[in-house]
Amino acid sequence: MNIEQVKHFFVSEARREKRIVLRNTIIIGSIICIGIAILLFFTRDFIVDYFVSSAVKKGDKEGIERYIPWIVIVSLLVVVYFSVRASLRREHTVDKVFKLLEKGDKAVVLSEERKSLTNLFLFVVTLKFDPIIYLSLELNGGVYTLPIQINVITDVKRFFEFGQQEDYDKLMDTMYGDPSDTQAAAEQMNEEFTSDVVLKPITEFRAYFSQNFGLEIKAMEQQRKASKRKILLVLGVLIVSALAYFAVYQLADRSFKDTYNTVFIFGVLLILIVVIRFLFAKKKTGQNTTAKATPPLDYTAFKEIMLTRLAHYIHPSYTYFEKGYIGLPEVLHAGIFQPKSYSIHGGDQFVGHYNGVPFQSCVLSLSYRPTLSRSKVPEEEVFQGTFFVAKFPKKFSANMLIVPNKSILNRFVENCIGNYLNTAGEVVILKDAEFQKAFTVYCDDQLVARSILTPSFMQKLRQLNLHNKGSLYCSINGNNIAIAANIGNKYKSTADLVGDIFNTTQLDQNFLDEIYEDLTKHLSVIDTLK
Repeated sequence: MNIEQVKHFFVSEARREKRIVLRNTIIIGSIICIGIAILLFFTRDFIVDYFVSSAVKKGDKEGIERYIPWIVIVSLLVVVYFSVRASLRREHTVDKVFKLLEKGDKAVVLSEERKSLTNLFLFVVTLKFDPIIYLSLELNGGVYTLPIQINVITDVKRFFEFGQQEDYDKLMDTMYGDPSDTQAAAEQMNEEFTSDVVLKPITEFRAYFSQNFGLEIKAMEQQRKASKRKILLVLGVLIVSALAYFAVYQLADRSFKDTYNTVFIFGVLLILIVVIRFLFAKKKTGQNTTAKATPPLDYTAFKEIMLTRLAHYIHPSYTYFEKGYIGLPEVLHAGIFQPKSYSIHGGDQFVGHYNGVPFQSCVLSLSYRPTLSRSKVPEEEVFQGTFFVAKFPKKFSANMLIVPNKSILNRFVENCIGNYLNTAGEVVILKDAEFQKAFTVYCDDQLVARSILTPSFMQKLRQLNLHNKGSLYCSINGNNIAIAANIGNKYKSTADLVGDIFNTTQLDQNFLDEIYEDLTKHLSVIDTLK
């Protein structure tokens, strides 16, 4: 995706926003005008008397009566202008942003906000239509809010984060493009990635990382602990200060509430803070004396550094995007979920070719707000976990969905994924009793389903299901296979790892082992279907 394509998406969505806002403004304005006309018809004398009371001495009653409609009209126009001004100028803002980008300025994505441009309030429920996403960008010292299409939000955010990625675009075309258009590209990419990928056992991976990057991992973990101690120290000071204030001004006698005693107490408190800070600094110095030979690394870049190395350990051509994730069209293409306008967030994306098969894997979070819902009720959590997709050279003649069988208790405590599964096919009856006990298979063609579900494939799915605590979902749609583990975000975001003082996740080898094991287990499924 290049800069011209990204600009086109913003411009088209800005024009769509303007059309919807103008339509809604005309409808609402018409309703308000009708209401005001009815109100003036029945209360005209009262309003005239109210305005005339201050000017009656001047004998200007008829003049005041003549200006009332104009006052109402001007007031309405002012309100309408300020409510639609941002939408009307949005396309101009898009041009301004991309002129700065073309000059070489770097844009940083601050946040995204999902809204509905059309809301119909019906007592306690609200009908929401015309969803739109606003992307906030920091660029050249200013903050710009632009509308963007929901289906391309993932690709647009990746563009701002990493720039144009030609290899990634080729891989996506190979996985999701028209076969007649992408066959040549697929053959070219397969020629570039002909070397076999050997998935090494977890013990070998652990030994390699421990030997080559063990000191760096320990140093970054020490930085995280030091930062956590500082935050705890600040919180402790705030709590002690609040308690001291309460003790002095609420519990003490009047004789104790003079300036001298107040200064004395807060002076002692300040000395205590300095002593504690000195002790922490001394402890930190003592811990770092043995690690001075280790080059300093920013602990907030732990995932970017270590997971990139993890990807290259599996194969040098593999790529890791910390803030990248699969887009909504690709998620719906997998066929696991019903086609709806889900809110989607994610990260920790791995992409590459495994022995000629293109794949991508990431952490995803899906949520959904029904069209008819209470205004203050949050969105329903549909899915949270790892999502893996691969494309095979051969095409399966029927779509299939494999759903884990869960107890009533497990269904009660998990999210709402069961309400959004695309279980459109017939239930397939299998001879494998263990697999039938663990999963329910939906497919329109029983024979095709049985031919796909070979003993080795079923065994691999059972192992993956146990590894993911009985929350593994799998679909086969055309050439693509998708594996979704609804187990929550085990990978954590960088903010979770380094910003939350109550987070217990350590930056250590065990954290990397879990991610490596998840990715290699998903890749190993490809071998059973080739």
